[in-house]
Parts: sequence; structure tokens; C-alpha cells
Amino acid sequence: MKVTIRQHTGLLLAMRFSKMQGPLCRSCGVAIHRDMTTKTLAGGWWSPVSLVFFGWATLLWNLVVHLRLARLPQPSPSPTGVVMDPGRPIFRRPAAYVPIALPVLWLALYFWNQASSTY
Repeated sequence: MKVTIRQHTGLLLAMRFSKMQGPLCRSCGVAIHRDMTTKTLAGGWWSPVSLVFFGWATLLWNLVVHLRLARLPQPSPSPTGVVMDPGRPIFRRPAAYVPIALPVLWLALYFWNQASSTY
């Protein structure tokens, strides 16, 4: 099935967009999807526009692609014998928790700053 999997990286003053497209079997598509989605979760929030729009749009796009890939049958042995290992699921990869860790870190720094400031 021909699919397009996207990755977004928000930089402080710029953004970077990446994509991988082409006919992919289920295993290869899932492997690429997991890699690019995890990288978007880890690095897609570092610019204001990315935080508000592009990070979420990329994740939503990849969710639709994931649902399309899940409908494909398991791959049969290829003539070359090469089938990508899908690897660990996204939420079993530490980089996927950056969006959760960042607000917690910001709140901790805010409260620490408030507690340590003198009036």
C-alpha cells in the first residue's frame, strides 16, 4: 500500500518537516511509523507554532496512516528476505514521554522559582 508517514521537528525559530512515502508492507510501515512518530513526540514541540499546530497535525496524520497499516495482512516472506523489525511500540520508548515530562518540568521549575524568590 502506498502511504506517507510524516515527522515534524520544532526548532526554536524554525521547523523541519520530513516524510517517507512509498509502497510499504505492514511490517516496514509499522517500523517507520513508530520511529517517525516517536521522533515527533520527542522533538515536535520546541517552537510555538509547532506546539499549537504542526506537532498535533503530524501526530493526527500518522494516526490515520497507522489505522490504514493495521488493516494490511501480515507480510509473507519477500523475495529478498528483507522485512523490517517493527521494534518496540511507541509508548514503550522513552522518547515518547517528552510531551508529558516537559510540562511537569516547567511546573517544577516554576514552583521552585516561586519558592526560592524573596519578596
